[in-house]
Amino acid sequence: MIRFENSVNVDRDPSTVFNFVVNFETLPKYDRYVISAQRTSTGPIGVGSTWTHTRTQGPQKIVAPIKLTEFDPPRRFVMESRSGGFEVRSTMTFEPSGDRVTKVTEVLEMKTKGLTRLLEPMIKRQVPKQGAEVHKRLKEVIEAHPAS
Repeated sequence: MIRFENSVNVDRDPSTVFNFVVNFETLPKYDRYVISAQRTSTGPIGVGSTWTHTRTQGPQKIVAPIKLTEFDPPRRFVMESRSGGFEVRSTMTFEPSGDRVTKVTEVLEMKTKGLTRLLEPMIKRQVPKQGAEVHKRLKEVIEAHPAS
């Protein structure tokens, strides 16, 4: 299993950051590995809400579902995704860290199976670099918009 944890401080309140991140249609704005993301469920966002997203993994394009399995706004959510040889679980927490600053922490757990297991050592090396890049870009994108 691959496990990665990363945090970033974003100069916005927890509700603003949570609401931006939990709407997975925003993924392409800050994750350069995500080509597109669309909501596939209706109603308010909460446990059971679903999206589908297309991402690159090396030279491959992967289409994978996203499902919210835990939802505690504006503090925490858990999403799960499965596709081919991957099972991913991401736990996101949003903690106040000073005046209108939010500490965003992601714990990413990834299981590989089948032939994908052969790529696990390479993936283990890539995940921390990609994760740090995504969190840095998340901070930039959110902070580029005026605080409300």
